[in-house]
Amino acid sequence: MAGSGRRSSARWHLPVGGERTERPSHIFPNRPGLITYVGPSMYPTLRTLDIIRYRPYDAGCRMRRGDVILFRPPGRNRIVIHRVVAVTHEGIRTQGDNNLSCDPYLLTCDAVLGRVLSAHREGREIAVRGGAAGWCRGSALRLRRRAVHTLAVALRHPCDALAGRCPIQIPFLRVAAFKRTRGTELHLLLAGRSIGRLPTGERRWLIRRPFGLIVNEEALPRPKPEGNHE
Repeated sequence: MAGSGRRSSARWHLPVGGERTERPSHIFPNRPGLITYVGPSMYPTLRTLDIIRYRPYDAGCRMRRGDVILFRPPGRNRIVIHRVVAVTHEGIRTQGDNNLSCDPYLLTCDAVLGRVLSAHREGREIAVRGGAAGWCRGSALRLRRRAVHTLAVALRHPCDALAGRCPIQIPFLRVAAFKRTRGTELHLLLAGRSIGRLPTGERRWLIRRPFGLIVNEEALPRPKPEGNHE
């Protein structure tokens, strides 16, 4: 759900990647607001179900590389929360802290709804840094993500050979269902972090490595076809 400075009762559907598939009932463009974050693309800066506090840019306030912003991608009816990685005369380039590549579009200033100030998580208010400090943090997280990806690729064949042979069970796992415009999407959460998902209409879970080695995919639930009326 989302809110304005007056705590609007607008509601959202919550898809992956910090995105929202529907507009709120109203947005106050010049007032601070709250919005619930869902998705892995900004982990660990932002985590699923964090309550995000944001504020629109003032007329005299310049957007900085390193800021975490809310925006509407070109031609899409949704809101995304990612970090600014470049501001040029051609447009604004963004990328998630946990993504391997930049977003495939350039933003204009009128697509930006505001800058993320903080995240409320487990009773704590966590500041979200922008500018030079935010750029350094985002760069370090993206470098770590690239290293993990490179290691996963190198271990792909050994992991495939071992898959399904390890009986270890992981505690604190739970499955959460999110409604999408096309149906239901399931997420596998470990201590609040998404480690796998079952996209709408798919039958195969996408489990992150190395968790795929020790999670029994066959034991995970799957949504019933829409025609079965859950």
